[in-house]
Amino acid sequence: MKKIIFFDLDGTISDSGEGIVNAITYAERKLEYTPISLENKKGCIGPPLVSSFMRLYSLSFDEAEHMIDVYREYYSDRGIFENYLYPNVKETLELLYKKGFEMRICSAKPLVMVERVLKHFGVFEYFSALQGAELHGEYPGKAAFIRSVLENEPARAVMIGDRRDDIEGGKGNNIATIGVLWGYGSLEELQNAGADFTVKNTAELISAITHIFD
Repeated sequence: MKKIIFFDLDGTISDSGEGIVNAITYAERKLEYTPISLENKKGCIGPPLVSSFMRLYSLSFDEAEHMIDVYREYYSDRGIFENYLYPNVKETLELLYKKGFEMRICSAKPLVMVERVLKHFGVFEYFSALQGAELHGEYPGKAAFIRSVLENEPARAVMIGDRRDDIEGGKGNNIATIGVLWGYGSLEELQNAGADFTVKNTAELISAITHIFD
């Protein structure tokens, strides 16, 4: 049976925080919305933006979608590259690839942007498939993304990410979950979501993956 590793992108493989925060600031200024705190802006990193914008700016779905369009005026050309790989992530992906794991991205980020980021950092080749949101419309959630794979491809699998929705996506499919502590979710958030493992660095991540698949 194949072994699939589902990875989140933002906050797990790369630190996209600067670009996302700057794009949110650009949008709120252009739309003349009351600014939210830096902490709340950082809280938008990972979960779907539409739900975050609806909650933080008290917007309707359509208003939040429009804010995302304005956000992308900055993010698509500039913010997407205000971003860097976390330490040792590229080496870890290469190691797992050579060990025969099938790696996939499972992200709330639009698919077209997922591909641009991975190619920019030279890690696109390590992933057999990418799953991401559409540019507009309802976001099905990571549990639905994972389910769509495992219903058609029986496999042993693990979901790796830095936020609650990553862990819940894995739990919704009864697969193992690993929370990484170098991203934007706290230890408390990941533990409360039910993460099977929490790891502080890539050495601990490799150890947890080895334990899961042994």
